[in-house]
Amino acid sequence: MINSDQDSQKDAQRDIVLQLQDELAKQKADSESLIQGLNRTSANEIIQLRQTIDLLRDELEKTALNSEQAVQRSVAAVTDEIKSLRETILNLRAALDEKDHEKNVAVQKVTQGLSGEIVQLKKTVSSLRNELEIHKADARDEVQRIKVENKREIEVLQGTISNLRQKYEEQSTS
Repeated sequence: MINSDQDSQKDAQRDIVLQLQDELAKQKADSESLIQGLNRTSANEIIQLRQTIDLLRDELEKTALNSEQAVQRSVAAVTDEIKSLRETILNLRAALDEKDHEKNVAVQKVTQGLSGEIVQLKKTVSSLRNELEIHKADARDEVQRIKVENKREIEVLQGTISNLRQKYEEQSTS
């Protein structure tokens, strides 16, 4: 009878061990299933984050390209205006030189009795030269103003790019 009690205790202990092993195997399978689900979720999140990064990178590149194109258009417009102003100055100089030449010819033909008219012509030429100088100075001022505006715009665009990079880096590290 003692032997049979011991045998039944051993059987009960074996049953408990088998139940515990089954329960452990079930928990292990559940844990592995849960880990696999988490891995799939993490992999999906990583893919989405990479796609977001690619989209942000593309958007940043487009913004940089658009900014560069805007700067190039501004520079081209300023360059065209400078060329136009230079042509205008050359034409005015030619016209002024022509008028100066005409004046000299007229002075040679005029007698001394017309010296008052000569003085008036000299004042006109001086006035035209002053106007030309004023126009040149105004053109230089306008070119300088445009350069300053373009520089400010570039600084603003660079600040915007810097801010976008910081936001991108903050989002990337988050």
